[in-house]
Amino acid sequence: MQWFGKQPRAAVISFELEAIANCAVHPKFLDEAVVSTAKVDEMYLEFSDHLHDFVDAVEEKFAADGRLDNSFVRGEWVKRMGEPPSDSVATRIAQVHFQRLVEVLATA
Repeated sequence: MQWFGKQPRAAVISFELEAIANCAVHPKFLDEAVVSTAKVDEMYLEFSDHLHDFVDAVEEKFAADGRLDNSFVRGEWVKRMGEPPSDSVATRIAQVHFQRLVEVLATA
């Protein structure tokens, strides 16, 4: 996420995106033995995959044109995350960081 630059606003955006990504281990890092032993359910795998798709889409957009707007980020969240169940701590944490990201983008 180094392409966000060193501006204070860019640092906050980078931090929030990294925090969102850190809310769940990406499924590509989980082999079958880990999934089985840890009893990882399909809901977690889907949540994690969608969460990382959101972060990737936002990062790619910023890398492509150097800016992010609130409507794009909100649209990607709805597209990728929909309405994830809020009974998961990881989901609630990701939603808080998403709201912070949106607030930062709204101040531009």
